[in-house]
Amino acid sequence: RTIRSSRFIDPTELGIEPGKSAWRVRISIHIINHDGNLWDASLLCACAALGDLRLPVVEVDRRSGGVRIVSNDDLDNNDGAINSKHNNSKFERRKGQSLTLGPLPVPLTVAVLPSNDESNSRDILLVDPTHLEEDVSSGNSVTVVCNTNKEIVEFHKKGSSSRLSVDQIKAVASMGFGRAQELETLVKG
Repeated sequence: RTIRSSRFIDPTELGIEPGKSAWRVRISIHIINHDGNLWDASLLCACAALGDLRLPVVEVDRRSGGVRIVSNDDLDNNDGAINSKHNNSKFERRKGQSLTLGPLPVPLTVAVLPSNDESNSRDILLVDPTHLEEDVSSGNSVTVVCNTNKEIVEFHKKGSSSRLSVDQIKAVASMGFGRAQELETLVKG
């Protein structure tokens, strides 16, 4: 949902034949080690995978609208043209392409820990909590997803006892904008 709402990819680029066929992109993430902040890492991995995606060359049957993925055996090694056995006026070739990427949605999760200082009732904000820190916060956290255009794409608050002041929300957003600037070049290259 976050990738779609962030305008990171343009869904029209997934279309093959208007009104008839389109690519369906599915990303599966297998967690090997969960030491906290899993959602942030998963979103960045999904975006990196989309940045590496290259849609294959296809042939579209002009009459039926059917689509066939062109195998490597059917491609000429020099310029990617389709060999003559599949190249006739009945079929239209569509070049494979990478997706045009928009601004990277960069998440920043902050755990909200209760203050032990009785003179100061403000909660402690802990950026990028580990699994243990997530447990200590009793699930009270805030995640802001920002991009380099200084837009807040999404804002999630988890837990019932995390009450943030306006100044704390501004601080989290400011950290999110900084994180977006920092990570966009690393993920998009």
